[in-house]
Amino acid sequence: MQGTYEEYFGFCATPFGRDIPVTELMKSDKWNEMTARLLHIAKTREFGLFTGESGTEKDDRVTANGG
Repeated sequence: MQGTYEEYFGFCATPFGRDIPVTELMKSDKWNEMTARLLHIAKTREFGLFTGESGTEKDDRVTANGG
């Protein structure tokens, strides 16, 4: 593949940037579940550990909730 993947696939912009607004992130049942757990941890001021497969947007969810 010559050039960038944006050129190769004909993208107008980089689709995998870190500057996507939180309001544009896809919300799912798993998103809602983690949001509820994060809010519970914040409310009770407890410790929480979130694990998951690579690429399951753990960082995005924490960032979206003020992390």
